[in-house]
Amino acid sequence: ERIREIRLSERRFYQKITDIYATSIDYDAKSQTTRLFFARVQNQLHWAIHGETAAETIYRRADSTKEHMGLTT
Repeated sequence: ERIREIRLSERRFYQKITDIYATSIDYDAKSQTTRLFFARVQNQLHWAIHGETAAETIYRRADSTKEHMGLTT
């Protein structure tokens, strides 16, 4: 239950950032700048919550002895 609350809180926070960014006069959802911005924000959220970036999480969980390196979706 606690994990569920944390994930919902993370989602609400991310949605607020999206809403604020979308109000920008030069907002373009398809631009490379927008994609990079949201990728960076999401990575920073991962770090703030888990203490590591998404790439660090994948690196830590990867196991070459398992099928698909032990990773799941």
